[in-house]
Amino acid sequence: MKSVHKVIIVLLLAVSGSFAFWYLNTVTLTGRVVDTKGKALPHVIYGEIYRIGDGSLYTSMSLIGHVSDKGEFKIENVRYGELCILYYYDVAKGNNTYQFNLLEKCGIVEPFEDRDVGNIVIDIDEALRLTPFEELKDSQEFVVRTKYGDKKRVILKE
Repeated sequence: MKSVHKVIIVLLLAVSGSFAFWYLNTVTLTGRVVDTKGKALPHVIYGEIYRIGDGSLYTSMSLIGHVSDKGEFKIENVRYGELCILYYYDVAKGNNTYQFNLLEKCGIVEPFEDRDVGNIVIDIDEALRLTPFEELKDSQEFVVRTKYGDKKRVILKE
C-alpha cells in the first residue's frame, strides 16, 4: 500500500511541476495597431483567445488591454503556445454600445522569447463591410470607450 501512495505522490509532483512551468513561463508581446496607410489606431481593445484541442475557444478575460493614443500595445504574462488576439472597439452609439470587431490575428508564442510583433495592420473598410451592425457600416468616425471608461472620438476615414 505504501508503494501505491509513493507512486501517486510522484505523479502529482510531476503533473504540478509541468503545470507550474507552463503557467509561470510567460513572455511579453509589444507592437502597434495601424490602418492600411500606417496611421495609428488609438483606443483599440485587445483580448487574448487561446485555441484548444477540439477547436473550441477559451478567452483569458484577465489579459484584455487597451492600445495607447499612439496605437502602441504591450501584452504581458502571455503563455506560450497557439494564441489568437482579437482587436476591437467598444463603440457608443446613442444608448447602445457595440463590440466592433476589427481583426483576429493568430500565431505561435515561443517560450522564453519576448517579442515585438511590429505593426498589426487593420483594414477599416473591410471591418466596416463585415460588421453585422448596420448602424456602423457607413461611419466615418466613432465615439469609443477608452481604458478609463471615458469616451473619445476616433476618426476612421478622412
